Amino acid sequence: MATPARELAPFPIPERALNHVSTGDGLATRLMLAERIAELENIKTMEEGDGTLPRSVGVYVQPPVVSLRRQRPAALLCTISHDAIVVCGLDAVCRNRIIERGWGESTGDGVRLQMPQDPDELGLCWKIVQHAHKRLIDATTAATPRRVNAWPHNLPRFSRTTLQ
Repeated sequence: MATPARELAPFPIPERALNHVSTGDGLATRLMLAERIAELENIKTMEEGDGTLPRSVGVYVQPPVVSLRRQRPAALLCTISHDAIVVCGLDAVCRNRIIERGWGESTGDGVRLQMPQDPDELGLCWKIVQHAHKRLIDATTAATPRRVNAWPHNLPRFSRTTLQ
């Protein structure tokens, strides 16, 4: 039986080995992931914590400003903590595929991924974040209100004569 195209994941997600051993510098790959996320379009960050050090950083996608009265609120893309990243904005098929393959666990509206430890994990984590970012950007730009232009040939015509 064939699977409909809309139910397939947008990129291949390999099975994660249960006894995965880190082969690289975890701190360097975490910094590379943070730099890549910071370079995405329409990104806004907010530190979340109660002391001098933030416990986590919330990354939001801010839609472009069309009108100050009708500006849409920012959508949560991901939350980054010291040991994990929670990615929001994924479709149900992609979210389930990530969980089934062992790369993350469900948090309700997102998927909690372990921080990447090597370049292979970084590549997959980056693809997941890019996919969520693209979905959120598409959702915010598709819903932006459009201004209707009135053309002169559509306007009513009034007589300037005194004869009515």
